[in-house]
Amino acid sequence: MTKNKNIFLKNTAKELPYKGGGQVPHNYYNWPDPVKHAKKLEKQLERINEKISTVRDSKGTYLSFSSKPGYELAIKNLEDVRKGIRLLSVKNKGEKKERITTASVFIPQGQENHFIKKIKDFIDKKTPKGKPKNNEFVTSIDEISEALVGALWTSKEEEIPITDSYCEIWLRFNASKDPKKNKNIIKKTLINFKEDCKKSKIKVCEKEIIFPERIVKLVYANNKKLAKLLYFSNSIAEFRRAPILSNFFTNLEGKDQQEWINDLLERTKFKSSGKVAVCILDTGINSQHSLLKKAIKSTQSVNDNWNLNDMDGHGTQVAGVVLYDDLRKIMANSSTVIIKHNIDSVKILPDQNSWPKNNNPELYGDITHQAVSKSEIADSDVKNRIICMAVTASDYNTDDGSPTSWSAELDQITSGVGEQDSRHLLFLVSAGDTWPDEVQKLGFPNANQSHQIENPGQSWNAITVGAYTGKNNVLISSKELTDFHAVSPVNSLSPFSSTSLNWDNLWPIKPDILLDGGNMMTNDKDVDTIEDLELLTTNNNLTKPLATISGTSSAVAQASNMAAVLSEEYPEYWPETIRALLIHSAEWTHEMLEKFCPDNTKNSIRQLLRTCGYGVPNLDRAEYSANNSVNLIIQDEIQPFDKNGIMHEMKLHSLPWPSEALEKLGNKKAKLKVTLSYFIEPGPGQVGWKNKYRYPSAGLRFDINGSNETQKEFEQRIDIAMRENNVKYENSGKRRNWHIGPTVRNVGSIHSDYIETSAIDLSDVTKIAVYPVVGWWKERKYLGKVESKMRYSLIVSIETPSTNVNLYNEIQNKIRIANQVPNKVKITN
Repeated sequence: MTKNKNIFLKNTAKELPYKGGGQVPHNYYNWPDPVKHAKKLEKQLERINEKISTVRDSKGTYLSFSSKPGYELAIKNLEDVRKGIRLLSVKNKGEKKERITTASVFIPQGQENHFIKKIKDFIDKKTPKGKPKNNEFVTSIDEISEALVGALWTSKEEEIPITDSYCEIWLRFNASKDPKKNKNIIKKTLINFKEDCKKSKIKVCEKEIIFPERIVKLVYANNKKLAKLLYFSNSIAEFRRAPILSNFFTNLEGKDQQEWINDLLERTKFKSSGKVAVCILDTGINSQHSLLKKAIKSTQSVNDNWNLNDMDGHGTQVAGVVLYDDLRKIMANSSTVIIKHNIDSVKILPDQNSWPKNNNPELYGDITHQAVSKSEIADSDVKNRIICMAVTASDYNTDDGSPTSWSAELDQITSGVGEQDSRHLLFLVSAGDTWPDEVQKLGFPNANQSHQIENPGQSWNAITVGAYTGKNNVLISSKELTDFHAVSPVNSLSPFSSTSLNWDNLWPIKPDILLDGGNMMTNDKDVDTIEDLELLTTNNNLTKPLATISGTSSAVAQASNMAAVLSEEYPEYWPETIRALLIHSAEWTHEMLEKFCPDNTKNSIRQLLRTCGYGVPNLDRAEYSANNSVNLIIQDEIQPFDKNGIMHEMKLHSLPWPSEALEKLGNKKAKLKVTLSYFIEPGPGQVGWKNKYRYPSAGLRFDINGSNETQKEFEQRIDIAMRENNVKYENSGKRRNWHIGPTVRNVGSIHSDYIETSAIDLSDVTKIAVYPVVGWWKERKYLGKVESKMRYSLIVSIETPSTNVNLYNEIQNKIRIANQVPNKVKITN
């Protein structure tokens, strides 16, 4: 295959203003006797006020509003910021037809009659159109009650602690646009909270994580103490159980083959530019290992009192894969090995034998933030820093894929929130491992599909890496295990990999990609791990310098290696672009398609995506283009909203498309693939999805012009698509037949899809639009982010099995012609 550099395009976009509008229809219950219902709600509020009035030192009331089963709750009517009445959290329980929405709201002292007045106005007053005043508010509510710990608890209900346990308390604060004022507001909120905890006899841990309008604190408390705290504190937004790290570490010993290492070192050339480094957040690394030491930039610990040595071994094992991929592959031949990237290490976990008996499960998001900051300070010359973390927590995870404080902090780190230069970072995190006892009990792949992606793999911006079984991980050579065989066949899902099959469809597709995670063995009764089915890597024990590694730890290390190679090859590519290339290059194996998508229906495609992500990435396909397979790279930015929170613009990109070559191919097969990647700024908190507290700052979507669709028709269709209710457009029949489809792909902050059809059907694809959808920047204008811009990367590839065509040259020729005209398409090789 001819290897050509990917084609980097500039000045391809035309900015188009948003023109459309439209309202979302609501589904509120139609009460037979609305006045009778209103009076019932009024009495419920009066009883609550009477009870709260007897409580000393109460700073306000926490209320819980519930909808009728199967109907909506008018969430937007439950808040009045001017009066200090704040929406705290929104929860949904039950299936769609019986789903009950419950919202928790704080009412400050002195505003107890706010909602009573709204109900009285409903009974007594009419709008100019003749409808009862506050109609949506009253008719959407089924019950009002005092919000106790259970109402504000957003983890599993059975995790509410009876005895003192570590919990996260999410505090709300009234944010200011002025950074100095905001800092003082946060400081005052924390001081008051600590005083309130003291009254409730609750232990408060030192660290916190700051999000827009939210502060996360770790406390040691039980149900009764949390209930008492609600009477003293006016800043509680929600309670969650604090995660505890999984015991995921392996302690495997490799065979002593020092002569292999010496041979490898003789043919290894370290040619790093010093501009690309993979920062490994783990148990540290052994910096004296001969295979690692020439590539190490720095080794640090998040806690200066910790021993820097990797006593556990996991971090050193990860480092070997980050640098070399699978050592077994390169030790088996005599070719030259060139290492162009560096590694650095920040130890984020203490040695196992130094864990205190009553270990404080600190806020892992804060620890991760500290570690990344230390890495950046240690070497500011690194232009492209990639973060690799194979540390996850399975306990007290979210059931539906919604964000945690840890995953949200990863989104803050990657998007550069709070950084002076607004730098963005590429972050790769393991999906978390399914264990042999789970596979033994439930079977493969049932165990994997029930084992959810572990915290913080819910991150929108990070690449969450799962595992598949590589070609070398199915044969057991150990003679004493002749009755055992591999659990999973070659090129299928690894039995170690976790999935997001049970997540709500609103949350991102995870894992994003799969890489080799080895295999497990079974005799059709017992299931266990074995070195024969794992990858060879470096060991922290220098007397036995080789070890094996498996699972999603192995997979995320390989993905980090790929990301480093791409960043070294294309230093001008943003982290968003490297992320997009890895996912864009991924494909499902035949075995994955046969197992998880046998009938190619939309339900099967969803199962495939949430089990195997977008498949296995191909480094060659990501790094280079061929004559018959071309990657077009676009990096741009967009301003989603104007100062009034109204949709501001879309971008319409013109593509230097090889139309003539595709027309000549006629009915021969061709494949068009598009991947859109961007980083969102998180606004976490369990406050619902379709309201002003949405998690992402803004969302982006893409589409291409339809067959025989004029540019004007295409622009009109996209303009309507920007409306929240996705009104159908009469010309929508001209849209292309995407394999995944917008309903499934339009979640998270990376969207990838493809069309396989005849080459002539794709010959008129000349326009691709990128347009925004709503987010909290638009809905929370008072935070001063509404006019912010968002970077995005767009990859468009066209390929055909035919080798008698040169798509690459035709595209280059079109660009050269366009370069002769000012402000037209540019090419950079």
